[in-house]
Amino acid sequence: MSRNPHFLFVNPWIHDFAAYDLFYRPLGLLSLAESLANGPADITVIDMLDRFNPLWSEMCPHERDTPAGTGHFYREMIKKPAILKDIPRYFSRYGVPRSQMEQMLHSLEREPDVMFITSHMTYWYPGVKETAEMLRLLFPGTPIILGGIYASLLPAHAQKTINPDLLIEKHDFSRLHQWLKERFSLSLSQVSPYHLRKVWHSYPILKHYPLFTSRGCPYNCAFCAGPILNPVFSQFPVESILEDIHFACDTLGLTNFVFYDDALFIKRETHIKPLLKKILQYRHDLTFHSPNGLFARFIDEELAELMAASHFYEPRLSLETVSPAYQDLISHKVNRQSYLEAVKYLQKAGYGSGDIITYLIMGLPDQTPRDVKEAANAALDAGSRVSLSAFSPVPGTDLWAQSGLCDTDDPLLQNNTVYWYSQKNTKAWESLKLWVKEQNAHLME
Repeated sequence: MSRNPHFLFVNPWIHDFAAYDLFYRPLGLLSLAESLANGPADITVIDMLDRFNPLWSEMCPHERDTPAGTGHFYREMIKKPAILKDIPRYFSRYGVPRSQMEQMLHSLEREPDVMFITSHMTYWYPGVKETAEMLRLLFPGTPIILGGIYASLLPAHAQKTINPDLLIEKHDFSRLHQWLKERFSLSLSQVSPYHLRKVWHSYPILKHYPLFTSRGCPYNCAFCAGPILNPVFSQFPVESILEDIHFACDTLGLTNFVFYDDALFIKRETHIKPLLKKILQYRHDLTFHSPNGLFARFIDEELAELMAASHFYEPRLSLETVSPAYQDLISHKVNRQSYLEAVKYLQKAGYGSGDIITYLIMGLPDQTPRDVKEAANAALDAGSRVSLSAFSPVPGTDLWAQSGLCDTDDPLLQNNTVYWYSQKNTKAWESLKLWVKEQNAHLME
């Protein structure tokens, strides 16, 4: 009697100076797993960054977790790669301890026929490599298929370093489709980030449910890899998103939802507004989060009121900079005036002092602390907290050529911490970060 193939899906470790679980879910990996579960195939998902896995949850520092499940990863300090030896920060492995990972792999009901590994930041590749090495040690000869952001942005480096049997770039599953057909007579159905159902059995404890209402972004910001990874912007039907919300509420018992869109508010009249209105017709006790920056220019009075009514928690707005020169350089999706108008609409709808968070970028090529402080003052004066995001050079983006790095450099040098310490005026930047932290605290008093 033939049996279904067993596919193992793994979200790997992070190796970095810092990492924080801000609604972290490997949605690309889970979408592929969901598609293959209809193969038919038996799937197992091991998320090495799932802080609520009962096997190792008690080792995670949950004291400061938010009700929605964000918080600090478990970490173990490891030796820094030689190229990072001059960076005055501790280097760590984030995620499941090695012993617990080995235990999870040994406890599989049967060995996998194929192992899928995803990847995220390019400079996290050492964690991917360590994961692949462990899998090969325990399951020698089992094919490894690698996908994700790192594999898509640096395919040659990923092929050489990880040496997968098959590498998936972006959302091109044509080679995988042929590979599965030849080996298992399987057809790969559409890979979609919504209607996830079967994958959730691999998460015994869920604190929130991920929502993707669109893919890609119509803007081409000079620092962002979004247009490279998703060159075509598309939005999913509102009714399909509502089905996921009903499933999460009725079947999983969840009330916290996370929008993972890069451009949630595009075509607001036919997308986000109808969605929020139908959510309010369904229930009033749900909470929505948006870790990715929201486009302030699309927030009008009605949308602000809908956000407040549907419990859009701590709206995170993308401002990035108020410098006209840098706005021309990196993005045209927001300016100071449209940002301030959005904040006023949100405050009128009921958001109080400090309820709104504004994302700013620091460390852009030739940018000064004074430039960033001007933007921070604009946000703080408007009544918003400030979140500083350190610039990280991304291969293929417009700002890559200005970063001083080249394609042959080790991707570890793309780490925002490493790039940060390579810049001039590090002390001035550190003083700015401390000042922003103090001002945020004053705003919350």
